[in-house]
Amino acid sequence: MDRLDQLNVLYDHYHTELAKVKKAAGHGGFMGLGMDPRKHPCNQEFYEAVEAWVRQFLSQSPTHDAIFAATEYILHAPVGQEQELTYGYLFAAQVHCCLLIPYLTAEERQEIWAWYDSTFPEQVRLPAQQKVAALLSGQGPKKHRLFRLF
Repeated sequence: MDRLDQLNVLYDHYHTELAKVKKAAGHGGFMGLGMDPRKHPCNQEFYEAVEAWVRQFLSQSPTHDAIFAATEYILHAPVGQEQELTYGYLFAAQVHCCLLIPYLTAEERQEIWAWYDSTFPEQVRLPAQQKVAALLSGQGPKKHRLFRLF
């Protein structure tokens, strides 16, 4: 199995696993106090598995094209999933691209940056996505000041 296929399997497994958890949780149990699928361990396991995959992938000296494809895959994963339970961790897992982005050319970073900035505007980015944005744009991380007064 190709390494990128392994990444796809990892993401598919997460979608499947969280769907099972959601189905098992039903309608929240007695008075809504049941298991919240957003707090299930499979979420953190997915996040850590993506990081482990990226580190192992890089240790195997992948081709430049494979690095570009993996970066795009991870960054594009949350698109269209905004209403799904998986969205938060798909979005969070983007931070693992910080290990891949330095291997991209300046032109590739700019190409991805143009898409990323329009797809994930600054207002929706969490600190992890700010790191991704800083690497893609070639600018240092923005410092958020209290109430933007200073």
